[in-house]
Amino acid sequence: ERGRVEWCNAPFDRLVELPHMAVIGRPIEEVLPLDLWTGQREHPARTVLATQSFTTQTLEATRRGQIFYIELFGSWAQGGGIAPIAVFVLRDVTTRVHADRALTAKSRELERSNAELQQFAYAASHDLMEPLRKVAAFGDLLRKRAESALDATSLDFLQRMQQAAVRMSGLIEDLLQFSRVLGDSRPFQTVDLGVLAHEVLSDLERAAHAAGAKVEIGPLPTLEA
Repeated sequence: ERGRVEWCNAPFDRLVELPHMAVIGRPIEEVLPLDLWTGQREHPARTVLATQSFTTQTLEATRRGQIFYIELFGSWAQGGGIAPIAVFVLRDVTTRVHADRALTAKSRELERSNAELQQFAYAASHDLMEPLRKVAAFGDLLRKRAESALDATSLDFLQRMQQAAVRMSGLIEDLLQFSRVLGDSRPFQTVDLGVLAHEVLSDLERAAHAAGAKVEIGPLPTLEA
């Protein structure tokens, strides 16, 4: 309670850069001078001594132009007929502080990147939708004007083209929904994996045919996703 160091361990000696015997019995302000702590008007140890309170704080310190960070824990031990003793634990947390700051910077960068991705997906979805509408519209016109003149194979080609346009429209709409997911949460919904697998296979039909691939889809579950 007099503010003098009664005992310390070897790591503390190294922290204050003084031999052990030069630390014991000296005022805390001499061992850890106030100007060591950046921006502190009152010595943090004296605050604990004056209020007899508990404290845990991370303080910035500067020595010979080098900045480091110390986590200071202070509390009072009293009892057994001895005078009140303040117990301080100091830890060098410079690595942790730098890691936390790097993580915060990465999080902000990720938020910025996600915002840009959301804007891009939204704009791209709208830009892709317009030419697709033309493909669907001209496909409908072609079917109305020439359906009677087309053979079965040509009609099948036309039908596949229109189905692909509908499927593409759905994919673009999904992209639009995905761009919204980045900023908003969506509730789970029922997803039929069998239907989804067949839609994917339909998208890959041309590539599968060119590769001579045969794809078999067995029973698949329906789940919440």
